[in-house]
Amino acid sequence: MHRRVFLGTFAGLGAATLLPFRVAWARPDDKQWRTAAPRPIGEETMAVLMASAEAVCELPIEDSHHRAVFTWRATHLPGMAQLYDSFAAFIARAQPSGGGFVKASADARQQILRDSMYSKNAARVPLVADYKKHVIFEILVTFAGTDAWIALGYDAWPGTAGGLIEYTKART
Repeated sequence: MHRRVFLGTFAGLGAATLLPFRVAWARPDDKQWRTAAPRPIGEETMAVLMASAEAVCELPIEDSHHRAVFTWRATHLPGMAQLYDSFAAFIARAQPSGGGFVKASADARQQILRDSMYSKNAARVPLVADYKKHVIFEILVTFAGTDAWIALGYDAWPGTAGGLIEYTKART
């Protein structure tokens, strides 16, 4: 038998042997959330999102910025409310002990997020990549555009008339 025939046969048998394993390891395409109609999100989901924002940013944040972003995205973008609800349920399942994610300390919330989003088992959960893109990344983008400027020592963030607000306040 020639070397090319042998190698071709060997490669074909190897591929045929590994194909069932590839099918078993393939992650399902769970993008059904993208087709859901926009709708408001519940208070429990919003509380988990806000607790996640505090844990991710690790600095004091103004809740209204993140709450406005999450509310707008849920009520205007298809599927975001369903994705946020799914994220809240995922975090609730990831918490090892009772007491609730929202009531946990900041360190405990950071550890829960780290373990659930960046562990080896997280790659097996189909929606983790979507959670990172549409929840965690949006938290960081909102923080970078607003509260990070305050943390750096500015009176306001770009696009805000901070001086005008101070000027127009009633003098006491």
